Amino acid sequence: MFPVGQLWVWQNPADGRLRIGNKAAALTAEPELTPPPERPPLGAKPNTFEPIATYAHSGGPAIALSASVPERCRAIAALFAPLTVHRPADVVLEYDRRADGVHTLWQGLDVLAHGFIPGRGQPGSAFSLAFQLLQKLLSHRPVMAILHASAVRWHGSTLVLCGPSGSGKTTLAGLLAAAGGEHLGDDHIVLGYPSADVIPVALASTVKEGAFSILLPHFPGLAHAASFTKGPTPFKSVPMTDPSRHARQERLGALVFPKWHAEKRAAVTPLRLRPEEAIIHLADAGFWCDPAHLGAFMSAVDTTPAWHLEHGPNAQPTFDALDTIAASGIRS
Repeated sequence: MFPVGQLWVWQNPADGRLRIGNKAAALTAEPELTPPPERPPLGAKPNTFEPIATYAHSGGPAIALSASVPERCRAIAALFAPLTVHRPADVVLEYDRRADGVHTLWQGLDVLAHGFIPGRGQPGSAFSLAFQLLQKLLSHRPVMAILHASAVRWHGSTLVLCGPSGSGKTTLAGLLAAAGGEHLGDDHIVLGYPSADVIPVALASTVKEGAFSILLPHFPGLAHAASFTKGPTPFKSVPMTDPSRHARQERLGALVFPKWHAEKRAAVTPLRLRPEEAIIHLADAGFWCDPAHLGAFMSAVDTTPAWHLEHGPNAQPTFDALDTIAASGIRS
């Protein structure tokens, strides 16, 4: 059990899942023996898989990804494209996504992950192919957590912009990079153990259709980038992170939870969050944490400045607010 401000975080011994509550609930917690959500049936392993690409990061293992239906891997292929290498694979992963929404990842005969893509009201266990790939690619480095976030070094402080899809974190990170910030990563931000430093990983930035016009003046490559869809939404990807920076970690300066408002054009006032509010926002955004490093991760959240920031199309008020956040953040 680990305190975070006025909240406590612990693991349910029955299923290993994280629980969040007050101190009284944590101290009296017993294994919850209620049946877990029904898992989807595993099904037989497909007979054939077609290669997607082989990826590697900063001296780590080369991971070859194959899929039973390659067309269902377009988003992942676009996201990981900057990490593509042309050398023999150390590990082969085989991915299947059935028509009923069930996802399975194999390494040989071993099932590494199996479940549904996270979504509201979905039963069963959550599945993230990106998290699984990143854990394999970084298996040579101690990883504390992976956040659903973007990261930019801004005025001497590393800002990690966390939020669910649609919060504007990629758009904001792109605007900061165009204004002189150093783009460290997008969509999935890796924190190293034990210091919670940001490990830059040059994943491509995936941009929704609504942000094309905002970012196109700064990243002309968007005009010619191939589009793909996630559900009904068109996306394009564009590299913003310099792949040569892989070896240098950056000290976590501040957690920022942006919220996009298309009509917001006035001055922006950031709201400082208590640690317990930050952990709730992180849970809403989505993250993975190595259970062995849960205490260190909670300690990092407890000691890192965290802010809520509403932003809109007018970039200058947002930049001014982020100047304030960077000045108050941990600097390196």
